[in-house]
Amino acid sequence: MKPYIFFLALTFAMIVASCGSEDSSPKPPVNNSKGTIRKQNTQDTSKEKDTANSNPMKEFDANNVIRKKAFDDGIQVEWIAEGFPNNPLLKRGEVCLIDYRLGLTDGKIIDGNNRLELPFIPFMVGYNMQTPGWDLGLEKLKVGDFAKIQIPADLAFGKKGLASIVPPNATLWLYVKVISKVSPSYNQDGIKTWVFSQDPTAKVISNKNREIIYEASSSTPSKANVQNTFAKPMKLNYIPGQLNVIPGMRKVLESAKVKDKIFALFEPNQAYGKEGFGNLVKPNERVFYNITVQSIREF
Repeated sequence: MKPYIFFLALTFAMIVASCGSEDSSPKPPVNNSKGTIRKQNTQDTSKEKDTANSNPMKEFDANNVIRKKAFDDGIQVEWIAEGFPNNPLLKRGEVCLIDYRLGLTDGKIIDGNNRLELPFIPFMVGYNMQTPGWDLGLEKLKVGDFAKIQIPADLAFGKKGLASIVPPNATLWLYVKVISKVSPSYNQDGIKTWVFSQDPTAKVISNKNREIIYEASSSTPSKANVQNTFAKPMKLNYIPGQLNVIPGMRKVLESAKVKDKIFALFEPNQAYGKEGFGNLVKPNERVFYNITVQSIREF
């Protein structure tokens, strides 16, 4: 299995435990103005049989797709709704809020933010939060678009698939609404941060004698999972003044509060600079971190 972070929940400290369960799979998105998927008459056995063999996602597509386009990189996009024509395409390094369902071509939904009863989740475009097909697909969309992105196996989980969830050589269907883009909370000196799910009662602790306990994943445009403690799981720690993290992380952690969930994007001078980091981070490459502050201990 390739070292991608499959569930967005995992990358945002939200683990979807029910993935792959047919009973808990959400229904496909339905536009009620264009034809709801209706239940069959349970007394008509022939209709029951047709329903068992049908693919509700294909039915939804037939009723709702307004435009299709195949791209040279292997991605195909089918638009269900389009935003304003003048909206710019999403680009690398932007954070957007998305409402998504991920399915197999047989109609089975295997993931979605609704599993956590969340109306949307944040996504950093272009930094391997997911398999390559996600970034390639989202970069073809604008705010306001609702589309189905067909992701071929070589841009998803390839020949191996993913455990019992994604079969080998499987094409994935990503239904996604791009709700909005989010401006960074902080943007100075080569550091951009976006802070989510803050505890309004939490305050920055200025005491130098403190230990920040956190979890994090990091990635670059060329590499997924440079680091990922969510998958272990394990905790990391930082004490102000230590040099055990990159310069940008020192700045972010020293101003963090308990329960902060932070997206941080670092320019090379705040990350691994012109030398890079082995075969994980290229020279002069930006690095993206997804951080959850678990606790802060004073001593």
